[in-house]
Amino acid sequence: SGATSGATTDSKIGVLFLNLGGPEKSTDVEGFLYNLFADPDIIRLPPFISGLQKPIALAISKRRAPKSREAYNSIGGGSPIVKYTTEQANLISQALASNHNLAVKTYIGMRYWFPFTEQALAEIAEDGIQSLVILPLYPQFSVSTSGSSLRLLQEEFSKEESVVPKSMKHTVVASWYDRPGYVSSVAGLIKQELESFTEEELEKFGPEKHVLFSAHGVPQSYIDNGDPYQAQIQDCVERIGKSLPEDVTVHLSYQSRVGPIEVSSE
Repeated sequence: SGATSGATTDSKIGVLFLNLGGPEKSTDVEGFLYNLFADPDIIRLPPFISGLQKPIALAISKRRAPKSREAYNSIGGGSPIVKYTTEQANLISQALASNHNLAVKTYIGMRYWFPFTEQALAEIAEDGIQSLVILPLYPQFSVSTSGSSLRLLQEEFSKEESVVPKSMKHTVVASWYDRPGYVSSVAGLIKQELESFTEEELEKFGPEKHVLFSAHGVPQSYIDNGDPYQAQIQDCVERIGKSLPEDVTVHLSYQSRVGPIEVSSE
């Protein structure tokens, strides 16, 4: 189920949390990877071979599954993303109720594994939600993350046989990396770690302190076509860096690639 707890059972306001999704157990890995690479927002093929998207996704997922399965096994056999997202949704629901006296029902829609976004939309319709806030859980916007999830939603909304009533109002929080609360929260976590260094460690390795931010890379072609992700990442890191002690040096790196394509780099 994509639904989580709400402050009341008759609330007509909903919040839909969108996230990537992840395999719950090692046997789910190949199916999850297939769904990921079959998405044209993840791997863009030239129009004349776009019909090969699914066969290519199948080949990549089979090739990458063993290594990915090992990685998931090293953290307990599956992704904790559904657990974390559910906890996040419940805490936000509680905060809205206690801080703003606002009753909302929360829903979770994953892009590439259960509970899928389509399941969440069916529950939203069944609950008679009249106003929906759509919140992608990616702080920065990219067509390959938030954009892909929002494209799927738009396709579902525009279907003539859509389960979601046309009368339902909705709004989207497209990005939130620059919200002061987010910036101060991340900066606070980093400060905790910086303060955890012992005098012995500082003597042994030197007093200089560095913070390395690791962001997911996107194809350079996306950036060239106007994807704001890289600029938002850089802006985000700069904002967090300004909240850190002056003697800290900040670095930004990018990681991950799918194939022989140029990815964004610093």
